[in-house]
Amino acid sequence: MAERAKVICQICWSWVAIDECKTDDDGHPVHEECYATQQLWLRTRASFVNKRISKKNDAPLNSPDS
Repeated sequence: MAERAKVICQICWSWVAIDECKTDDDGHPVHEECYATQQLWLRTRASFVNKRISKKNDAPLNSPDS
């Protein structure tokens, strides 16, 4: 049986077969699961940061957080 060609996933740094890999927004090879997990994490983090910024902007000017 022939060895399958592999590349390194740019997210987890593990091997991924070329015929199974996907590419990220920059064209780097990634596991589909790694990319999905990363995107979910980024969206969750962005949502959290946006909520914190919104709360800080709504705080009175004389509050200790401003």
